Amino acid sequence: MGVTVGQQAGADRHAVVVGSGIAGLLAARVLSECFGRVTVLDRDRFPAAPDHRAGAPQSHHVHGLQPRGAEIITGLFPGLAREVRGRGAAVISELSRVRIVTPAGLLPLGGGLKVGEQQLYSRYLLEWCLRRSLVADHGVAVAEGIDVVGLAREPGAGSVTGVRVRRRAPGGRGRGSREEEIAADLVVDASGRGSHAPRWLAELGYPSVPEELITSRLAYASRFYARPASFPPEFNLLIVNGRAPNNPAAGLIQDVEDGRWHVTLGGLAGVEAPTDEAGFLEHARALPDPSLYEALRVAAPLTPIRGWRTPSNRIRRYERLPDWPSGFIVTGDAACAFNPIYGQGMTVAAMDALTLRECLADHDHGRDPRFARGFQRRLARTVAPAWLVASTEDLRWPGVTSSGARARPGTRLVRGYLDTLLRAAVHDPTLADSYFSVITMMAHPRALFAPRALARVVWGTLRGSSGLPGTSCALSAAGLATARRLPSHRLPSPRAASDSAVVTESAPATRPGDGEPATASGTDVVTLGRRFHQVLRDRDLDGFRSLLAPTVTMHSPYLSSGGFVFEGPDESSQALGIFMREAHELAVTDECAGQTAYTLTFNARLRRDRVDGVFLIRPDAEGRIHQADLFIRGFVGLSVFGRVFGPGFTRPYSRVLALLPTIATVLVTMPVRAIDWLGGRIVKHSIRRMSRRSTTVT
Repeated sequence: MGVTVGQQAGADRHAVVVGSGIAGLLAARVLSECFGRVTVLDRDRFPAAPDHRAGAPQSHHVHGLQPRGAEIITGLFPGLAREVRGRGAAVISELSRVRIVTPAGLLPLGGGLKVGEQQLYSRYLLEWCLRRSLVADHGVAVAEGIDVVGLAREPGAGSVTGVRVRRRAPGGRGRGSREEEIAADLVVDASGRGSHAPRWLAELGYPSVPEELITSRLAYASRFYARPASFPPEFNLLIVNGRAPNNPAAGLIQDVEDGRWHVTLGGLAGVEAPTDEAGFLEHARALPDPSLYEALRVAAPLTPIRGWRTPSNRIRRYERLPDWPSGFIVTGDAACAFNPIYGQGMTVAAMDALTLRECLADHDHGRDPRFARGFQRRLARTVAPAWLVASTEDLRWPGVTSSGARARPGTRLVRGYLDTLLRAAVHDPTLADSYFSVITMMAHPRALFAPRALARVVWGTLRGSSGLPGTSCALSAAGLATARRLPSHRLPSPRAASDSAVVTESAPATRPGDGEPATASGTDVVTLGRRFHQVLRDRDLDGFRSLLAPTVTMHSPYLSSGGFVFEGPDESSQALGIFMREAHELAVTDECAGQTAYTLTFNARLRRDRVDGVFLIRPDAEGRIHQADLFIRGFVGLSVFGRVFGPGFTRPYSRVLALLPTIATVLVTMPVRAIDWLGGRIVKHSIRRMSRRSTTVT
């Protein structure tokens, strides 16, 4: 193992990292470049081989490492890619193997964006490899079975001098009664969501830490499956997002090592993924895309279903404290804990480590008394974009609340623009690439507000494509047809299932209390589409409702008129009823979109207004409808929506209205961009002048 200049300079210094999660291990790797000794403390006992550990129960659930995070981690651990590949990690060589079903439809990825080869593996394998490399290659000591109970400080001093600990018994349960002190020149709290740093600081006399809290009430459930050899090999990663505000259900399948699928199903705002066999599969069936359900229906489970709740997400504003002790910093989830559903945590932890490295370099390898406070301020800037994206999305959902922060001005405007962008992106591969770059943290969110992106959103809106749904499923029509022909994987007897460590999946089950749909069950997509054609042509609202009742929930139906969006079955039925009654002329054409969806396209004359729209029906293999989307666009006036919008709603033109969020965004962002550009020019000019002066002096 080579010795860096930083290690030579800090050979007599000791750094202690509290917590052996991803953030703690990456921080330890960076600190090993500047400190002669680095010790990671954790209360857990570590497995000898890659496996879950008691202190990280979340490792039973899917963890996404974004391309930016993978780039940073492999830079810190050059041998990691080779090691995980040797242990069977899945490999993504092209972006088309990633399928993301957004609220507006499937993103058309795989075009111009290149992310290089990406590897997929479980969190516990990554943790084990990092821990082994730290000890073997970087001289880091990892101490297990130790509870950190507080910070140590000399009386009257303003700096932290170590940590106070208690050692656990060999069995790993219960703290020891004797308190010890471990001296350190720097203490790093990377103990995760359960961090006690606010209490530790209060014990030293510091004020309470300001924090922003979002109560998302996230609950999810996960298990591992054997990847079926007969299943269409069209994806390595499949993500199905929920659709605010009525369908908070989401799910994903990720290839991991040893030919397995790691599956997580979840829900926000109090909607929980069940942990029983029938409920878990039914939750997958209720997703807006049938591909994930078909995959689980035929796959053989390898583990029991494990549930987990993350009721809230928080960012602690340590940088706002009026005073800060030297010798102590907080990083990772201990500083900012995100909603896990967005897959940001491990990547932000990697970015935190990079921030730590830069801050150490700028502050004399951490000797500068301003280092700790400077790091917390710089860390706040690092996590700000990811927190903004996650919190903005969380607050879309009814019942999700926030505290500790004032509402950001323009949030509704930004959401409106992003909705318009996303509806355009499912028809525009260039916009899809930009959106993907932002959600995977390869680009700053401001990239979505760049002039090029704004222009494409405007063009997509004017030509009408941003008002239409994407009809593609994550699986191709041929792939979905193949999957539906595969037999379901059957459960053993209930007693055998309960006695076995390997739990297998049941055949498709109905919801408890559900009756069979009177008109839809067992009906093929063409027949079902023609029934909808009939009720729409006859303006039979009762017939329309009967097709959707009693067992069907319209998870994401919305009536879209430009920038105005209705969500929910009641509002959509009300608007459709007004449409049926008010239409003077109504023409309907039907078309089967492959084997997965049926599209009814209609146009009508409503007094002086012309209206066109799409009704998209996506039944499952048994003919039951789990998704029915209604889109109405065109020139829509008071005659249709006066009773929905209210008497004050005057005659808008929908494509122009749809541009309002975009136009407002341009008006807001362009002055900011102009200021940024002008500031950049001033800085460059100043640098040139300084360079000329230094040359003259020389």
